[in-house]
Amino acid sequence: MVYRTVSGGNLQLVGTVNTNSEGSFGFVDTPTVGGQHMYEVRWDGKNVFMYTSGTHNVTVRGRP
Repeated sequence: MVYRTVSGGNLQLVGTVNTNSEGSFGFVDTPTVGGQHMYEVRWDGKNVFMYTSGTHNVTVRGRP
């Protein structure tokens, strides 16, 4: 699952993703406001794989 928060606000679900055979994935998001956006990706794991998550920060600027 992919989540987003803006400038320290509450996490909002962006959507779910599926990985390819190499574990890669992608998603598209178009934020409606500018600011510091943090994306968090979570994977719940399976019976032989542990839970994991990661974050990435981006700056979104308003339209000119």
